[in-house]
Amino acid sequence: MWSLGCVLYEMAALKPPFTAHDLSGLYKKICAGIFERIPFCYSNDLHSVISSLLKLDPKVRPDTDQLLANPLVAKYYKGEIEL
Repeated sequence: MWSLGCVLYEMAALKPPFTAHDLSGLYKKICAGIFERIPFCYSNDLHSVISSLLKLDPKVRPDTDQLLANPLVAKYYKGEIEL
């Protein structure tokens, strides 16, 4: 779920959620869990979903079922995808 949050963030913001000049700085930023809001051209709903996926504590991040049941996601989710 963390990786999904990172990918969604980067797709919206066109940059990774955490950046730094060196590995130590990157580590500190990730551990702090602070990142800029995605651009305001995107909805607060998308920002909220991404923020939930980037929670520091994996116990409070949604799992797949919780993510799909989230009302902010459910209104766009049409059910199972046929391949």
